[in-house]
Amino acid sequence: MVSVNDLILHKTKIGEYQVFESDSKLSIEGNGEPIEIDLPEQIHLKSLHLSHDERYLAFDSQVQERVGIFVVNLQTGESSNISDSYDYAGYEQPYGIAWSPAKNIMALIGGYPDSARIVLFDMDSGEEGQGGSQKYLKTYMV
Repeated sequence: MVSVNDLILHKTKIGEYQVFESDSKLSIEGNGEPIEIDLPEQIHLKSLHLSHDERYLAFDSQVQERVGIFVVNLQTGESSNISDSYDYAGYEQPYGIAWSPAKNIMALIGGYPDSARIVLFDMDSGEEGQGGSQKYLKTYMV
């Protein structure tokens, strides 16, 4: 995970990729063709997260009063706004995005210390699930 305090003005290395923001676009350079993602207006990037096999890059952003969660397939260049399909109210630290160490499953741990919620997205199958227990996370994340 790479935390982003300000806009990415210089190339930031994450895995084998160089990531930077320019002219309302997030640019990702790696082994293949560069990928450019159009960013919403008035966006503030919070962090970048690379999946275990470096096939997916997830990032979260502050867009006005909402948190947006985006995932980019680094093989195809396709991107999706996960927060469009799920009402993600945001989070306070230390919650956020986490990838499984062995699968392309991303967990969104959102909410606040006294009311955290967990939503899992399996990027390979497209399935989504909700859970909250440590047993649930151990079953699906590793």
